[in-house]
Amino acid sequence: MRFAHFSVLALLTASSLAIAAGPAERRVGPSLQEIEKLNQPVAAPRTDSVAATVGYTGTIPASPTFNRPSSCSTLSGVGSAVGYHEQGFTVDTSGSYTVEVLSTTMPGADTIMVLYTPSFDPANPLTNCTAYNDDSTGLLSAITSNLTAGTPYVVVTTSFDNGEVGDVSNEITGPGNISLAGQGPQADLSISLVAPDGVAVGGSYVYDLTANNAGPEAATSTVVTVTLPGDVSFVSSTCGASAVGGTVTWNIGTLPNGGSQSCSLTVSLNSSVCVAVSATATIDATEGDPALANNTASAANGGGNLIADPSFEDGSPNGFWAESSTNFGTPLCTAAGCGGTGTGTGPRTGTWWAWFGGIAAAETGTVGQSVTIPTGSTSLNFYFEAPLCGAAADFIRVTVDGTELWRADGTSSACGVVGYQQISVPLGAFADGGSHAILFESTSTGAATTNFMVDDVSLASAPTCVAGNTLPDPVPQPAVIPASNGKTLGLMALLLGMVGFAVMRRRD
Repeated sequence: MRFAHFSVLALLTASSLAIAAGPAERRVGPSLQEIEKLNQPVAAPRTDSVAATVGYTGTIPASPTFNRPSSCSTLSGVGSAVGYHEQGFTVDTSGSYTVEVLSTTMPGADTIMVLYTPSFDPANPLTNCTAYNDDSTGLLSAITSNLTAGTPYVVVTTSFDNGEVGDVSNEITGPGNISLAGQGPQADLSISLVAPDGVAVGGSYVYDLTANNAGPEAATSTVVTVTLPGDVSFVSSTCGASAVGGTVTWNIGTLPNGGSQSCSLTVSLNSSVCVAVSATATIDATEGDPALANNTASAANGGGNLIADPSFEDGSPNGFWAESSTNFGTPLCTAAGCGGTGTGTGPRTGTWWAWFGGIAAAETGTVGQSVTIPTGSTSLNFYFEAPLCGAAADFIRVTVDGTELWRADGTSSACGVVGYQQISVPLGAFADGGSHAILFESTSTGAATTNFMVDDVSLASAPTCVAGNTLPDPVPQPAVIPASNGKTLGLMALLLGMVGFAVMRRRD
């Protein structure tokens, strides 16, 4: 059954008109009227089969500076004294690789990228230049180039204008392993945590853990830490894990590239009544990890997701979510429909996600649905990413029946961070068994481009529990009479005779 839309349905009427007129192009940045912007090469779309991805971050400082190129043959007259960040790297397989800026905290969010081989000299910025890009995705830069295995490369990320400083988050992808100079080995670790449908009141149940390493290097001193809720106690494990209080530690050691290890934790629920419990697992190692979003996982004893179409895969127009957007008709996106993934990672799962903002113009977007929130439900959970925050006043919030329960804005610590993080919003007084309107709402001022991403929304029903694994009461069994022989028969006859004699004596 499709969920009834609530008050934002009124916004859908206006949205449908916007859709009919054709949505605006997403990720339009501020227009800089400089001749240098004209006829600059744009990075070609990626067509290679990606086998490896390595991310890194850096800072474009106020100094030192250099006169950046405007191509590999000319120097810029605009960026004559710009700060820069350089990163060396090598690949072990020849082929087509893409180096791109995912996000930046620079006020203008306008980057330049230059690729050098085998070295970079800021005093001679045209020497060894092999590729250049200004704008690829909006005002962010990307270079796709054929690289040779074993050859040293240096990618320089800088600003368009003098005096612009800030952090950048970059990514290199291609068909082979990528080694970053000065950052040591990289290992992309991930952890999954699976809980049973119902925990055992007064007894034990099992959490299943799986640790994976997507490489490109082996992970050493790999450790998984599981934080148990207060009502749960550690009993045993299949992997030699140990516990101190509510923290369980699983020492894996070396996890090779492509390797996987599993472990089952047996725990007990100390409460005599059914309560909500949620455990969290985190994996870490000595090596740097280019993708931290998958290093943490949580699992709870909820009775299923009450959110209809939690990852927006019904598309747009959506039969479960009410949608509205000032410029685009809807915040719901696919990479093809919205012109890429902006500065973020796109959908966390599936092919659709909610993309709020995405344009340097005033923008308001909403998605919402009505849900019956049962008594005992504790929180609304979703995954959130804010790779680009253009203005402090830009915000996204969650409301229930118009009451704001969560907010993030341009000052949030999540701004400029590529990769989804899980957000948990306490429901409080709304978990009363009634129907409530849940709304994601975002407003951008238009001062600069802001990207807020949401995917995989969940609302667990009341906690589910089963009876503990205590032993049943023993069933009474009939007495066993031993097999008879001549001696036992004689003894029985004697005993019967004595009983008869006693009876006769009582009759005298």
